[in-house]
Amino acid sequence: MRVIAACNVDLEERIRRGKFREDLFYRLNVAPVRMPALRERLRDIPLLVGHFLQKICGQEEVAIKYVATETMDRLMRHSWPGNVRKLENAVEMAVALSGDRDALYPADFPLPSVAAEKSAPVGAVTHLGVPDEGLDCEQVIGTIEMRLLDQALRKTAGNKKAAADLLRLKRTTLTAKLKSLQALASRPGMAAAAM
Repeated sequence: MRVIAACNVDLEERIRRGKFREDLFYRLNVAPVRMPALRERLRDIPLLVGHFLQKICGQEEVAIKYVATETMDRLMRHSWPGNVRKLENAVEMAVALSGDRDALYPADFPLPSVAAEKSAPVGAVTHLGVPDEGLDCEQVIGTIEMRLLDQALRKTAGNKKAAADLLRLKRTTLTAKLKSLQALASRPGMAAAAM
């Protein structure tokens, strides 16, 4: 049997602190491969974005979208603290926010500016924009809210009270938002974007 494992913590440090078994580490650590953070391999971003667009557009059964030049420039300047997973989530959200357009613009990627990124609290949305052709505000806000609620419920294994606490909401407010967003999700064009 061959095991391929990935970890985003320093296991040797965990061993020193007694938080990870040394024998297990040496069984797993036969041929270590260091994968640099995405911010250290910016040339991979266009390839990854293209891959994610094909995957996501295929799943959503929409025509494959393209990324405008200024958008790719912006993606290349972002630090991507969540690495490839964050990039994939950003592309998925951009596809949802773009609606029927075939191009993705910077406003479709609510990423903070470099300066804001350094000073904003983790997870804060610091930039949203309106594309020249406009957008469905209710749909965009609904999509963002649905994703936040979904993430909070996943992190808390479906515990609504704990999810509400994570989002600094009352449990009743979270429940009402879920019902409201599920009704909004039944609108044409919103169901795929909300999930």
